[in-house]
Amino acid sequence: MNLRIYKNKPSTWFDDFTHPLDYFWDNMPLTTKGEKSFSPACDLHETKDYYFFSLDIPGVSKEDVHIEFHDNTLQISGEKRNEYKGGKTEGKQQFYEKFYGKFQRSFTLPTAVKETEIEAHFKNGVLELLIPKKTENKGRTISITEENKNGLFSRLLKNNKQ
Repeated sequence: MNLRIYKNKPSTWFDDFTHPLDYFWDNMPLTTKGEKSFSPACDLHETKDYYFFSLDIPGVSKEDVHIEFHDNTLQISGEKRNEYKGGKTEGKQQFYEKFYGKFQRSFTLPTAVKETEIEAHFKNGVLELLIPKKTENKGRTISITEENKNGLFSRLLKNNKQ
């Protein structure tokens, strides 16, 4: 029996041509160890004050997600485990559409951020990260004043004369 699943679209003559190609790409191992991998969908929202990331990773536990930030690069990695692997069920699996395996997403941010203030929340299969931007040094105008005998400049000059 050849079971065929259509993803919410009507069948066309073109589907018969592309189905073998879809099967090849959908079932191709993407890691060097022959394990499957996937890339979670991500939304990024930027304001003048922060970056907001939202990744869909349903079926992944909080403990299987790792987040790192260094050199202005955010790296999110983890693994979605196959709950049926290891003979927990009887019979033959006819088809599968779920993704299992390791994932990794990296994002290089164009502006400096406050690394110590990054927040991450995980609920209902959605990982959200709020990354505050560093405020830009806008500079300032420096006025020239008369000598201030108690100022830092005077103290430094006094120490050099001794």
